[in-house]
Amino acid sequence: MPRRKPRPRLDHECYVGRDIYFVTICTNRNHHAFVKPDTISGFLYEMYEAAGHTHHSVAAYCAMPDHLHMLLIGKTSDSDVEIFVHRFKQRTGYFYKRITGKKLWQTSYYDHMLREEEDLTEVVNYIVSNPERSGLVKDYREYPWIGSQIYDVRALQ
Repeated sequence: MPRRKPRPRLDHECYVGRDIYFVTICTNRNHHAFVKPDTISGFLYEMYEAAGHTHHSVAAYCAMPDHLHMLLIGKTSDSDVEIFVHRFKQRTGYFYKRITGKKLWQTSYYDHMLREEEDLTEVVNYIVSNPERSGLVKDYREYPWIGSQIYDVRALQ
């Protein structure tokens, strides 16, 4: 299977500060790693740890079977999304490989810095509605692996 080229990155300075980033991290070969509650709980714990370490708020997340969406808000001028992703992928990848013997993550990840004209609550809705759009549940509120440090995501829309 041919390897994907890593996505081009902006200059590092673009990932540091009080900006808002929509980040998607996919599992290696689209393996369904996010299916067991204990595993997902461990990943969410590491997500919040990485967010605290890098000074981010998690405005929304959704753990799908083969990928993870996160909306991160930098809380300080030194909030660093690249460090967040590196720390999160390293810690969860190590944990997963120890338990399963398998590589967890694809090499790169997808990111989008929100522009001023983009509505934050629309992006939150988009993220948490992913399980409904993909047919995993009839109503996204039924899906256990969505959340936020800021919003009551089950009361949106």
